Amino acid sequence: MLVTTEYFFYPLLSGFYLIFEPKRSLAIRILNLALWISGLTLMDVMLEKYTNLIEYVHYSWYLTWINFFCIFAITNLIYQWFFKDKAHFQVEKEAVK
Repeated sequence: MLVTTEYFFYPLLSGFYLIFEPKRSLAIRILNLALWISGLTLMDVMLEKYTNLIEYVHYSWYLTWINFFCIFAITNLIYQWFFKDKAHFQVEKEAVK
C-alpha cells in the first residue's frame, strides 16, 4: 500500500493540484493548498486508523500534514520555476511552424 500511495497516488494528486491551482492572490493559493493537504492527511489518518493496510510505529497526523505541505509547496515552486518562460516556449513553437 505504501508503494502505491507514495509512488502513484500522491504524485498524481500533486499533478492535479498543480493543474487546478487558482491563479489568484497568495492567500487564496495557500488556502487551496491547505485544503488539498488536509484532505490527503484525513485520508491517510483514516487508512492508518481503520484499516490494516498501513501500520506506522509512531504516527502523528500533524507531521503528515507538514510533510505533505512541504512536498506540494516544493513541487509547486519547481513547477513555477520550470515553466516561468511560457511565452518564450510559445514563440519558439510558433517559429518552428
